[in-house]
Amino acid sequence: MFLPNPRLLTSCVAAAFFLGACESDDTGLEAEAEGGSESESTGGGTDESTDEFGDSDDEPLSEIPALGIQITEVEANQGTAIIIGRAGEWVDGPERLGPLVSNRDTLIRVHYTVDPGWVARDIQAQISLTLSDGTTKTYAGSKLVDGDSVPNMLAGSFFFGLVAAEGDVEPNTEFKVTLQEVDEAGRELAASAGLIEGIWQTPSEPGQLGIQPEPLQLKVVFVPFHHKFGSIDRITDTSESTI
Repeated sequence: MFLPNPRLLTSCVAAAFFLGACESDDTGLEAEAEGGSESESTGGGTDESTDEFGDSDDEPLSEIPALGIQITEVEANQGTAIIIGRAGEWVDGPERLGPLVSNRDTLIRVHYTVDPGWVARDIQAQISLTLSDGTTKTYAGSKLVDGDSVPNMLAGSFFFGLVAAEGDVEPNTEFKVTLQEVDEAGRELAASAGLIEGIWQTPSEPGQLGIQPEPLQLKVVFVPFHHKFGSIDRITDTSESTI
């Protein structure tokens, strides 16, 4: 069982409630142009579908580690941010803010910083998933990087949508995130500026995404209130039909 630190769980549940994590499993997320993603599959199965969070154009996968850029955090979000990777290392369950629920669409964000002397250019982010049956999927998306990521803007980071209906959010799924140069010309440009390899992958070896196999439940308590303000005098309707 892959559970977070129970001391952190209370704040996670509260945040999830106010952020709408208790609503429909349809996250309603849509990719912006900078964060489009595609998929390839190898191993135990095949998947020819495209990611509903990105565009439908095929993007060749690069294998050229990016220079001068550091992955700071990898975030999984089902309604509140759960850090699953930090500074090149996998984050274990007890260090996480909360659990991840199976079969729920999940947003993955990749946060980063750039080194002094950074040369603005396109960088490709990839997330590789290894499913419990051995099937592997890789989603990739490129964008122009001209500075550090911006956490409070979706387009301010790399992001991917893991779709539950396509089997992306299941127990025993492993992940790995990498940042790649889109071509050799980009790497040569970065190298000529004195940039070197940093934390371009997180974790260095695939780690558990941390999807819980057990059904998770959230206890919700409704507190009636009497709202009096000016001409307003309203009491909460707690009838069974309303609740």
